[in-house]
Amino acid sequence: MATTTAKLTFDDTLGAIFLGGIVASTLYGITCVQTFIFLKGSQADRTYMKTIVVGLWIIDTVQHALVIHSLYYYMVTNYGNPSAVQNQVWSVVAQLIPGALSDTLVRSVYALRVWRLTYQRPYIAIIGILCLNYFGCKFAMAVYLLDGHSNFQQVNKLSWMLYSGLTSAVVVDAFIAIVLCYSIYQKRTGFRSTNAMLNKLIVLAINTGVLMTFGSISIFTAYVARPHSLIYIGIYMPSNKIYINSLLASLNAHEYVRGNSNIATDSAMPTFDNEGNMNLPALSTSSKSSDYGNLKSSGIPQDKDNSASSLVYANRTMPTKIDVKVTKAASIM
Repeated sequence: MATTTAKLTFDDTLGAIFLGGIVASTLYGITCVQTFIFLKGSQADRTYMKTIVVGLWIIDTVQHALVIHSLYYYMVTNYGNPSAVQNQVWSVVAQLIPGALSDTLVRSVYALRVWRLTYQRPYIAIIGILCLNYFGCKFAMAVYLLDGHSNFQQVNKLSWMLYSGLTSAVVVDAFIAIVLCYSIYQKRTGFRSTNAMLNKLIVLAINTGVLMTFGSISIFTAYVARPHSLIYIGIYMPSNKIYINSLLASLNAHEYVRGNSNIATDSAMPTFDNEGNMNLPALSTSSKSSDYGNLKSSGIPQDKDNSASSLVYANRTMPTKIDVKVTKAASIM
């Protein structure tokens, strides 16, 4: 017991958990803001995506409540009781379950993006197998540790499971980022504006992949380097919030990707919604009246209701090529 106590110092045990809780609280606040922004401006998004975002926010709220409970248990309830840090409170272990759910749900959304861009079943199979392995390892660890194995040192008995789950997470995150970048790059054209939009999508995919991979690698490295400390738990607390925020950031980046150019209502250029549907512009009432007046003064007989607007649309020149696939790629991201 004396040896174990000597190994467990406050800096890499309570200190690590405390710092992890602070970062987790900060990221949870960002999650709430991003969720509000998405729901407020998601009129063009499908219902299932809104449901996923709300579900992720609920899961993240549950996970963060467990983070707060674990901090309160060690910092307040057991204040002045250093030996309490040797045992896991149930809320620390229970975080594995909502964390696994949110991580898997986020990766499922990215898998859907991969499918819409590539339609390659092998890619989806690889992502699915790795995600299932990751989820299974975390869930099995939670069940084992909640079943009376409360000492932190007993986690070392499941080190092979921890290594397997974290390795799957690193591989699947890197794989998703590579496939997304390659698929978007293949859609490049000779148009400067189109390529600029695709470059933004590639940068967004790379940043997302780096953030997601960084979290898993950090937990893996901390556990390998210091298996008897709690640094890896302090890193794990905010890790799933990084995943959620990366997804929300990509969903809220539509305006950045498409640019700030606004098309006037009487322009001949069509517009697109978030699902890639093309919408032709309509003439305003003032434009119809003005065009009808010009035609009437020229001495050409016209029907006031239909002919003016028909002639105006006939004289317009529509674009010779509309790359709907590129626009759909922007909406998918």
